Amino acid sequence: MAWLLYFISLIPLFGYLFIKYFDKAVFTLINQGQFDKITCGQYAFIVSLILFIISVLLICILKYRSRKNFEIHGAKITSAPQNINHELIGVLSAVVLPFLTVNFNTTNEIFASLFMLLIIGVITTRSTIYYKNPVLAILKLKIYQIEIEHKEFKENKTVNVISFYTLQVNDSLYLKEMGDNAYYAKKTGNG
Repeated sequence: MAWLLYFISLIPLFGYLFIKYFDKAVFTLINQGQFDKITCGQYAFIVSLILFIISVLLICILKYRSRKNFEIHGAKITSAPQNINHELIGVLSAVVLPFLTVNFNTTNEIFASLFMLLIIGVITTRSTIYYKNPVLAILKLKIYQIEIEHKEFKENKTVNVISFYTLQVNDSLYLKEMGDNAYYAKKTGNG
């Protein structure tokens, strides 16, 4: 799930590259089978368009799958939820902004950029920032740090959650684990 959320967080980068390297001549070259005449920038356009479309499809799939299959039912918020949406700008600047000055005019630049995306991806997914995703904020998801109690826990547990809902003390939640101490939260009917 962490790699999936990281991939989705790259939508602004894919959109930027799509716009920057837009060249309608590439479609003519593809139709004529002249693949050897396609430049690195035109390949960047094609790949960014494909990745953008894949990302949007993944968001639709995640949104559909998030409606069911919750592992924890009836977790109760025991203290005031801390909204941590303000941390999103740091993630955006760490993931997308370094690539705004990169050119994809040579093969070396493409491989260097892919290498950096991979390194940032490993760091992002191995840390706890993968769910702090600016694209999720655009989709109106909120990120909270909450303390919950549940019959499966020996004591109250502090977790990070993303949710479409505004969360408050005493809300009852369904939780779906996304990774280490991170969950997708949905209010129960009595929450």
